[in-house]
Amino acid sequence: MKTIYSYIASLGTKFHNMISSFGGFCSAACVAIFDFLAGYRIAIGVVFLAVILDMIWGIAAAKVQGKYTRSELMRDSVTKIGGYATALVMTMVLENLIMGSHSTLLQDGTTQRWAVDVIAFIIGCVELWSMSGNILIVRPQSIFFRIIRMSLVGEIARKLDISEEEVKKVFQHNGSFKIEKKPTEKSE
Repeated sequence: MKTIYSYIASLGTKFHNMISSFGGFCSAACVAIFDFLAGYRIAIGVVFLAVILDMIWGIAAAKVQGKYTRSELMRDSVTKIGGYATALVMTMVLENLIMGSHSTLLQDGTTQRWAVDVIAFIIGCVELWSMSGNILIVRPQSIFFRIIRMSLVGEIARKLDISEEEVKKVFQHNGSFKIEKKPTEKSE
């Protein structure tokens, strides 16, 4: 009995020493945050993956247009991740507040939480829409995306800064959105 007591007392002392320093406090805070987010890792992963894929297709679309990929694209992606993370974390907090101990316990020992999954699904759909526009800019003849391309005319026109009629012309003629570089004229 004495050894169990001394073991518990030493754990308490180690915990006190850990949180009494700034680095220990930060470590404890990170562990608490990761513990809170652990049950939502799939939803967080889906959102992160969707933003990264949209960024990759956005870079490809910029190259097709002959534009330079600027650090602005990275800032936009980081801003999107930050905004989406805020939405997900707030949904997690509210879901925990509402559900509390009333969560449905599943057979595998996890709890059923649906609000965060719904928000992650909506975010994924928004990013898929944006990604689809970029894919059609890169490859207008993509078979799957040709089905929905007329719905994406406005999205593509906004990304290319051209009129919707010009986008429709490219689709009608099975053309490309590639920007042809004009030869420079030499002055004499």
